[in-house]
Amino acid sequence: MNYGSVPRFAGEVHRVLREEGRFLFADQCATGDVGRLREELCWPGFEIVSERDITENVVRALEESSEVTGRIIDARVPRGLRGVVKEMAGVRGSLVYRRFASGKLRYLCLALRRGGG
Repeated sequence: MNYGSVPRFAGEVHRVLREEGRFLFADQCATGDVGRLREELCWPGFEIVSERDITENVVRALEESSEVTGRIIDARVPRGLRGVVKEMAGVRGSLVYRRFASGKLRYLCLALRRGGG
């Protein structure tokens, strides 16, 4: 996520959402940027109703799907692009996978509510 674009994105969601409307957000975030992400999502007038860190679930899903995902990529992606695509897919051993598994990268789900006015 390009965190510089979060305030603009959240502002647009806030603009089009009805008063008391709900907004569900899920994305990956560097562990050190979690507080900043929360602030940037809330600045236009959202309140966090609930937050859940699903990183463990993401790691487990990546582990369980890595073998099949790797085979599909090997079969359908041109050889020169396979490494990049495997990285983007988070297959076991990729930097993305390792960052999730080590806790450097988190996957968060937040439910936000638009305030009045």
